[in-house]
Amino acid sequence: MPDNTLNSQKGYNTADIRKEIILLMLPIIAENFLQTFTDLIATAMVGRLIDLDISAQGMSSKLTNLVYYIFRGTSVALVILIAKRLSKDGVEACRTIFEKTAVATTVIALVLGGFIFMAPETSLSVFTKDAALIAHAVDYLKILVFCLPFWGITVCVASAFQAKGDTKTPMLVAVFVNILNTFLCWGLIFGNLGMPEMGYLGAAAALVISRAVGCVISIYLLYSSRWGMFALKGKRTQEEKLLQRVYAIALPNAGEWCVWQVATIILSRIILSYGQAEFAAYQLGVQVESMLEIPAVGFGTAAMVLISRAIGLNDEKLYRAYKKEMMRICLLISIITTAMLVLMPRMCMRVLTDSENLIAIGIGYLVIAGLSTIPMNIGKVYNGILRSSGNNTVPLKVQMLCMWGIRITASLICCYVLKLPLISIWCCFTADQFIKFFITRTITNRKKIFGDVNA
Repeated sequence: MPDNTLNSQKGYNTADIRKEIILLMLPIIAENFLQTFTDLIATAMVGRLIDLDISAQGMSSKLTNLVYYIFRGTSVALVILIAKRLSKDGVEACRTIFEKTAVATTVIALVLGGFIFMAPETSLSVFTKDAALIAHAVDYLKILVFCLPFWGITVCVASAFQAKGDTKTPMLVAVFVNILNTFLCWGLIFGNLGMPEMGYLGAAAALVISRAVGCVISIYLLYSSRWGMFALKGKRTQEEKLLQRVYAIALPNAGEWCVWQVATIILSRIILSYGQAEFAAYQLGVQVESMLEIPAVGFGTAAMVLISRAIGLNDEKLYRAYKKEMMRICLLISIITTAMLVLMPRMCMRVLTDSENLIAIGIGYLVIAGLSTIPMNIGKVYNGILRSSGNNTVPLKVQMLCMWGIRITASLICCYVLKLPLISIWCCFTADQFIKFFITRTITNRKKIFGDVNA
């Protein structure tokens, strides 16, 4: 890395800042792309089956995602704390942070996964009262929950590497795991290469196996004397209230994503009221949208790493340079993804399904969702800045306000009071994204980031 990107006494070269951001961001984007692409392929395979299979997969994934969002909140905390403390306190302090957090994450995964496994019908009933659909989803869900402990540990390991500035190692693990997952999906769903033909249940089994393998590889690399951050032997630091500090950051962020996921469950019931085909098309449309959101997710993570670094160095000039360049790159990429959703929705849907009925419904969702891509993506950068500067509860509060005050309320009114067509629900989603962006942008610009941190 060029010296003039780290020394606050020198002017910052835009090209060097841009290079640093891109080198950090690209592996994160590639990792998330591979994960989403694998999910998309699995959905496409299931999409060749029946509508009931697609709906069962979608509902089960939403439930396990509630637990995953706790992992994501923990991931945010690890990135911020390790990025700030690595250069100041050394590897030992960071290893202690990681290990205690990984143990706590495993316990959370086992407890919540166990509850879902023991009461799958109760968990699925929040989506629908359709007994046939619930029964169809139970078997899928009872397999899928076994991936949670492996998933949680892998997320923690990836966060430790990213906080160090090593985004390539998690990406390489993701490459292997997602190739394995795709291969197993192909074999277990359709019975290829002598594997048992499990139908839609094969997608769940493939995910569990690949997550377990990825977890083992990740831990090995983290503690490897050749590639890893930590050593198996060495002094551990003793810190009081360490987990309290971790979860003071993690819980508001996990809360933000859990609010989102709970809201999607309510919204799923609204969409299911229009019909199973409409819900299946919505699930496919969300997969496409998620694929094109990946660059913004990379920006959010990069923002946390880089802003945390600038705060750790107490360098406000570096912070402003990072912020300005991230906004420019994010805007450019968002324009491209918006164009794909708005101008090529049929092509995007056809990747996932050959049902003309589902394609026709999904096109409407993608076109309207595409209009909110730019504010949604730039909003992720603003949220990264807020989290790194210690304003952890702000994104949660904005999420709750907009999700419940706009998206859900407006959707309920459009569906049950005004009896409007399904496209009105998509419009409510888009309105929520624009209002959320303007609120987040206003709050971030009014915050004195370094004043708040140093106070």
